[in-house]
Amino acid sequence: MAGKGFTAGDMLSGGRRRTEHLEPVTSERLGTVTSSEPVATPAASRYRRTTYYVTPEQARWARSVAKDVADDGSVSASDVARLAFDLARELDPEELRRRLVDRA
Repeated sequence: MAGKGFTAGDMLSGGRRRTEHLEPVTSERLGTVTSSEPVATPAASRYRRTTYYVTPEQARWARSVAKDVADDGSVSASDVARLAFDLARELDPEELRRRLVDRA
């Protein structure tokens, strides 16, 4: 079947691309887009997927800390990031502003 343009993985996934987000999912199949409702999970009701840019070292550090805390995978780099947000939120607004400006 040379030249068909799809792999065994495509056949097994029905031509859909893998996604890992928890927001409403669109399925790209053979050049068309169809919407499907997200599956409700406990994490979906508490968390929202978003993108923030960190340095490669910060990303490595967050993964390393998560692994050191719980080698069984029950703590993730996202947990480390959420803690960092909570700690930043506890700072006095002027102190937070000063630290952000110093890093910019």
